[in-house]
Parts: sequence; structure tokens; C-alpha cells
Amino acid sequence: MQAFLDFLSSSLGASLPFIVVILPVVIFVVMYSLITGNTVSMTIANKKFSIGGRTEKETHEPRPIVNDVEENCTEKELHIEKTKTIIKECQEYVFDIRQNMLLQQMNFSEEKLEELRRLICKTYSIKLAEVLGCSIIKAKEHKDYKLYRLMMYHILRQEVKERVVKKALKENHFLELSDTEFRQYKNRKMDIIIDTISEKIDTLYNDDALINRETLDKLNEYIRPQTEQIILSIFDQAKQFSKDNREKISAKIQETDKLLEEI
Repeated sequence: MQAFLDFLSSSLGASLPFIVVILPVVIFVVMYSLITGNTVSMTIANKKFSIGGRTEKETHEPRPIVNDVEENCTEKELHIEKTKTIIKECQEYVFDIRQNMLLQQMNFSEEKLEELRRLICKTYSIKLAEVLGCSIIKAKEHKDYKLYRLMMYHILRQEVKERVVKKALKENHFLELSDTEFRQYKNRKMDIIIDTISEKIDTLYNDDALINRETLDKLNEYIRPQTEQIILSIFDQAKQFSKDNREKISAKIQETDKLLEEI
């Protein structure tokens, strides 16, 4: 359009008839182009001109908008959830270790108390066989032996295991004691257990039994060194279980700390 106007202005010096003929045509073309929005091309004096038409603007696809705030929130939530998962796994591991430790200690104590019961009953059966003048197998068929065996089962299981040993294992503060303190502790528990056995025998033992109470005391005193060894082993092993499991817990905590640092 601008080129055409320049051409027209340069043509003002041309002949009047030329202008009179061209000007109405130009006006018509311009009006048509403005109304329709179409571009109209025309050639005048070997020159080509384009008039009108809408200029198309370059269009771009809308760029996706990234919500940085939302992404940051999502990453933070994932971080928190992962942290919670790691900590929960560590807590569950520690809980299971402590529960299993008590189970290990109790299982071992039951084995040792059963060993003690067999020792006490074996000693009794040997003496009873001597009194009866029969074999040990025959002596074990006697009612005195059967009653004594049931009595010792009750004393060791109900009185010793439940009321003394289990309570001590639940407290489980062995590692807090020095070697001297622990030695004093387990000796004290040993004396309590032996005294408990003796007191319950006094209460429950049959006065009409062939082996009297005085003789029975001598029998139990004879095996006292073995009895003490068995009882002390319960607490020695309980301490060892505590030490082993503490090392496992410590290793797990270190592993957990490392995982948390890597998040």
C-alpha cells in the first residue's frame, strides 16, 4: 500500500486523464480490501502493488507453566514420608530385638531350671533306692519319688521362674552394672532362689516320706555347688544376650543415621 501511494504521488505530474481514471479504481479497491480483509494485487505501469489484507501475527504454542511451589511441596512431602518410613523401620527392629531378647533369656532359664530339677530329683531317687534297697528305676516308681518330682516341678516353675527369674530378666539392667556389681547381683539372686526352694520344701514336703527332712537337706547341700553353677549361668547368659542385642541395635541405629543423611 505504501509503495502504491509513493507511486501515485510521483505520478501527479502525469496527465490528468490518467489520474481521473485510476483514482476511482484505487478508492474502490481500498474500500473493498478494508471491508473484506483480503489482499488485492494490481499492476499499473508494469508495477505490481498489494493493497489491504490483515497482517498475520506469529503465533506460538502456549508454554506449559511449571508450578515451582507445588513441585517443592511434593518433594518435601516425599522427603518427610521417606524419613518416617526409615525411622519406623528402625523402631520396629529395636522393639523386635528387645522382645526376642527376653524370649531368648526366658528359654535359656527354663532349660537351666529343668536341668536343676533333674539334678535334684536324680539325687533324691538315688537315696530313695538306697533306703528301699532297690534299683533306681524301681525307686522312681515309688509314690515318694513321684510326689517329690511334682513338688520340685511346681517350686522351680511357679516360685523360682515366675517370681524371681522372670522379674529379674524383665528389669534387664545387667549392662548398667560393673563387673563387681554384677557378680554381687547374681550371687544375691542365687541365694534368693536357693532360699525359696528350701522354704517351699519345708511347706510342701510330705512328713511321712521315707526320706526325712533332715536327710533331704543334706542331699541338697551335697549338690549345692552344681546348683549354684546352674543358677549363676542363667544370669551370665542373660547378660551375654543383652550385650549381643545391644550391638545389633547400635549397628541398626548407625545404619538408620546413614540412610537419613542420604535423603
